[in-house]
Amino acid sequence: MITMSRLVNPQTFARWLRAVVRLGIIAILTACSNNPLGNGGDGGASGGEVTVRELTAEDTQCPVGGVEITTKSSVSYVCNGEPGAPGEAGSPGEAGQSVVITELDAGHEICAEGGAMLAVGTTTTYVCHGAAGATGAAGDPVTLTSLTPGDGNCPEGGTQFSSGGTTTFACHGTAGEAGLAGAAGDSVTTLALDPGHDVCTYGGSEFTVGASTTYACHGEPGSAGSGGGGKTVVDWNSTTLGDLVNQSVEGLTIATSTGYTVTVGWDGVVAPGQIWYGGAGCTGTAFLNAGGSAKKMSGNVVVRSASVGLMVPASVTAGYAVAAQGTFASIENPTCGNLVSSNYYGWELVATDATTVGLPATILPPLTIQ
Repeated sequence: MITMSRLVNPQTFARWLRAVVRLGIIAILTACSNNPLGNGGDGGASGGEVTVRELTAEDTQCPVGGVEITTKSSVSYVCNGEPGAPGEAGSPGEAGQSVVITELDAGHEICAEGGAMLAVGTTTTYVCHGAAGATGAAGDPVTLTSLTPGDGNCPEGGTQFSSGGTTTFACHGTAGEAGLAGAAGDSVTTLALDPGHDVCTYGGSEFTVGASTTYACHGEPGSAGSGGGGKTVVDWNSTTLGDLVNQSVEGLTIATSTGYTVTVGWDGVVAPGQIWYGGAGCTGTAFLNAGGSAKKMSGNVVVRSASVGLMVPASVTAGYAVAAQGTFASIENPTCGNLVSSNYYGWELVATDATTVGLPATILPPLTIQ
């Protein structure tokens, strides 16, 4: 009986079957030669079971694979030969035909909605666009409602969107923590110039920011008009704030009726100063920042402190205030922050009021120049 340990492919099976037949014939011949049968003699003993097992490549007996044949008395192998050399490359095949694609516009006789024509040799096919679908039903309008802080859905305020029976919200986030106070910057120092100055012959103003100095000079006086004069600045209440000295995108510099020079923003708010304080929390004596050196400043300059209000130089000599070096514990720029420094100079300031500096108690924007 022949037992197969696993299925083999037909080619392998044919090889080892031929080998089995050859071995069987040899075994029969050998048995006959060694044990001839006479007339009436007993038959030979059974040859026993034959087991055939396929061998994979890299087997120790058959490196390229083959078949192991096991009989009652022996084990034999029929091994595959080494692979033959590759055959020669075949001739190149005939060149294929390219696909030519032509786009078709709407109104084509085959593709009424347009599409594409695909041509391969003499064969032509079409890929056509489908007809336009029916117009969909109108959607529900979206209603936007602005929400103020304190709303039940948006505590910080936001917007409510309503469409059909669906309502959604886009809420404002909570306010972040205040950032650290920035490094102290240089204040703008304004100095009124009298006629005869070497830069401004007819007088004007000198503006110093750090190491940079610019000038706003008065023009040459014009011929006398019929009761004319310089331009004045007036607020929305028709209250005259003073004579115009200079104007910029930030605001107007005004000479008031009481002899002070003040810069007012177009929003009617007096420009803030960068102010050092001797005590923490913006308390104690106030000093307008003068940077890293002792400078002179016109004694009639008005600045605004967020915590004190209007302020002017505390000490004026011959029309000027002189900056002095000090030890400071905090700075207002424009919010208050603790910052200890002894490397800066400042002009000491004192509080004043609108009446003293020639301004109304309330300046109502917009401002106009007349």
